[in-house]
Amino acid sequence: CSIGVSMFPDDAADAATLLKNADIAMYRAKDQGKNTYQFFTPQMNIAVKRRAAMESNLRAAVKNGDFALVYQPQIDLNTGEIVALEALVRWVSEDIGTMMPGEFIPLAEETGLIIPLGTWALETACRQLGLWEQREAEGQALAVHVNVSGVQLVQPDFPARVRRAIEAA
Repeated sequence: CSIGVSMFPDDAADAATLLKNADIAMYRAKDQGKNTYQFFTPQMNIAVKRRAAMESNLRAAVKNGDFALVYQPQIDLNTGEIVALEALVRWVSEDIGTMMPGEFIPLAEETGLIIPLGTWALETACRQLGLWEQREAEGQALAVHVNVSGVQLVQPDFPARVRRAIEAA
């Protein structure tokens, strides 16, 4: 059982706002591991508004393609050679700058936005690998690793998405 508590008159002057604030506190209690209670604080309201704004901005970023991939080399410690590259997504915001995945991936997973974002990352990495392979004159084939969310893995069409991204490259 998770309980949220808001108190009259400190937290609100009307019943509707008291219930809304208690609900916010209850979700905070659930976030803290469930089976607990949480008293409403004004900071919780700020956090809710911040999360709503971030979700709105993330939706717009997915729609506008405001992301970039950076490629981190994976090196064979015995030979010192690059054996693969790991494609890492970054959110590039004009207002905030570049955001690391830890700042937005959990929200993308919660909201389902990880599906279009993950598809974009996979397709972009495959296209880039195709361009590199065209320029490669000789030597070992390059591999690119793309992180995949568990949310993506359970999608029934995930194997087909991967196949399409590879074939399109």
